[in-house]
Amino acid sequence: LGFVPRLVPSMTSRGSRLEESPHRKTRQTGTTMASRLSLLQHFISKNRLVLLGASTVGVFAVNLAPHVAPQWYYPMVYQLWDPDGPVQLPQHHGNLFQEVAGKFGVKDPVRFKVFPLYGFYDPLSAGFSWLPGGAVLGIPSYFLNTSTEDVQNKQIRVSGKLLEFTSEEGKQFRDSHVQ
Repeated sequence: LGFVPRLVPSMTSRGSRLEESPHRKTRQTGTTMASRLSLLQHFISKNRLVLLGASTVGVFAVNLAPHVAPQWYYPMVYQLWDPDGPVQLPQHHGNLFQEVAGKFGVKDPVRFKVFPLYGFYDPLSAGFSWLPGGAVLGIPSYFLNTSTEDVQNKQIRVSGKLLEFTSEEGKQFRDSHVQ
């Protein structure tokens, strides 16, 4: 059996610290948790504006990072996949994008990457065309339908029920989703 020091907290005029026990001889081993928290509180109150600015810049940088190089992040996370791999955008849709971009006066439509988007969501856009990475546009999968069979092959649920394409509403839905 060895000598085990016993530390007893006591309050002094200098604050909270550990002192030797009156029963055993011990060495003071360091500051207490209360004094460490006090030091941290003092540091935070002294440098609060610097810490606030640094955390604001950090949050802004984390939110901006995917937009600086969107071609590496967004297609990998949001692209439509089938069992064989990522679904490629049909040539017709790529040509249509180039045509519309020309009508809107986009000078360099090659700086935009268009990919099919997973799910039944709104279109996605990220990035900046003036950055080296360019911009990406995610086209929802329901824009990829070219025939009524494409729509009917998908199992579409409305309010938890499978959509019946034989009903009048189902036929209208099917016809509205053919490009």
